[in-house]
Amino acid sequence: MLDARLRVTQAATEQEQAKLKIKDLETRISKDEPRAKKAADQNKSLLSALDTLRKDSTKLRERLSKLGWEEGKDLEMKKRKSTLQDNIRTLTEVSHS
Repeated sequence: MLDARLRVTQAATEQEQAKLKIKDLETRISKDEPRAKKAADQNKSLLSALDTLRKDSTKLRERLSKLGWEEGKDLEMKKRKSTLQDNIRTLTEVSHS
């Protein structure tokens, strides 16, 4: 009988501890929930802005492509220009010698 009373008391204590833990967790949730919602809203706006930037980039690439632009072509042209300038310098030096 004493053992049963002890188990009942222990169960009641555990129940009270669980209730306190639940109350603590609910308090933390109510405190953190508005911050989480705000962060989610901010992320939505950032994702929307990122999506807009991607669409703008795609539109610009399409417009440039219609004008004959190819990705990497400008770098190729810069290298070619540099090579030609080097050739001009060399030829100019040779002609002055």
